[in-house]
Amino acid sequence: MLTRFFSGSISFRRDDAIKIILLFVIHLLYFVGLRWIDNASYSLFLENWGAAELSSMFVASAVLIVIFGAVYGFLAARISHEKLLTVLALGIIAWLASVEILQRTPGFAGQRGIVYPYFFLLTGVLGDIGAAHILIYLSEFYDTRAAKRALPVLVSASIAGAIIAGALAPTLKTKLGLDNLPLATIACLLLILVCVYALRILVPQEIELAEQRVRSALVNWQKNPARGNLRFLRELGIVRWLVLSTFVLVVLMKLLTFQSGLIFEAEYKGNPGALFDFYSAIDVYASIAGLIFSSLIFGPMIVRFGIGKMNMLFPLITLGAIGALNLSPNLSTAVLGRVNDRVLKKVFRNPLDAMLLNSVPTRVKARARNFVNGASNSLGTLATGLLTLAIAARDLTPNQVIGVSLLLAVVYIFSAWRLRAEYSRA
Repeated sequence: MLTRFFSGSISFRRDDAIKIILLFVIHLLYFVGLRWIDNASYSLFLENWGAAELSSMFVASAVLIVIFGAVYGFLAARISHEKLLTVLALGIIAWLASVEILQRTPGFAGQRGIVYPYFFLLTGVLGDIGAAHILIYLSEFYDTRAAKRALPVLVSASIAGAIIAGALAPTLKTKLGLDNLPLATIACLLLILVCVYALRILVPQEIELAEQRVRSALVNWQKNPARGNLRFLRELGIVRWLVLSTFVLVVLMKLLTFQSGLIFEAEYKGNPGALFDFYSAIDVYASIAGLIFSSLIFGPMIVRFGIGKMNMLFPLITLGAIGALNLSPNLSTAVLGRVNDRVLKKVFRNPLDAMLLNSVPTRVKARARNFVNGASNSLGTLATGLLTLAIAARDLTPNQVIGVSLLLAVVYIFSAWRLRAEYSRA
């Protein structure tokens, strides 16, 4: 039935349907597991450290992004995307196992326990690196034309994952406990490794071609590393504007996280389990709407209006969410801010981000993604940390915070407009 759906309803060849299903399941499982530990780590951190400490976490996260980004970039230039996905999955499994051990070690858990920043920080850093690499892994199987049909369907798995994770979250919390949700995520990652192995068995030719491209890129990089790395990326206008766009996006999304976190903490102080359930409910209902839209409407809209025009939509939505939360801070606008980051970004931004990156030469695609994410995420997270520290210390007036937020949203819209032009040129 699944093969009939993917090959018929979405106009894919029947012999391609099994591959699409496995890629869909990989993306689905990753976001199911990520959503569980994301909600759990955030709820536990707010309860044991408080939303005011998010500023310090943003600054620390910026340092970790640089470190882990450098390691990722080193590996991305040397091994295939499939092997790198395997390395990432095994690394995240090892880290989650260490979280489980620390939570059972006296002195590391409890109020102000060090395990909670450790859990929260690396969930964000490793989760983002893994999510970005999975997009690269998915896009490797399709050229630019085929990606317009395949990627919106495949990326919608992240929204379906949020629905499944949210629906199962109360049961898992009851059976395992909030502290033990990393075990469920480890199970998802092990299933991903099974799917990756199955793809190698089913489509060995495509896997081999991908590995050949990486080997060729490595030879070129070793002959002229300066041109093969940073200088080459500077010559790509679309990469420059992706860096700016992603930088502003990171600042805006983390600013929404900080401002909404203050509201959620006040509403659910002393009850992290209830906050976890609330986050899970938001994920389910908002993601159902997002999945319907992305599966039935968004793909045809991309075909009709083009990637460039559709790339303007999410920045405009973000301007509305930023304005609402700053001008009228309450539980409803806090929920809107969270939905904008957790659901709408996956519907309106992530598929287009993968398609924009498809215009970058294949031999440097992974390094281009790492360059964009490394520069933008680290600088954006650091900038947000400094900004939120100033907000917490009341060095900025409420009107100044509103002004900065709206200005950043306008810059985000402008960068999306420039990306539209660069994509057409590429």
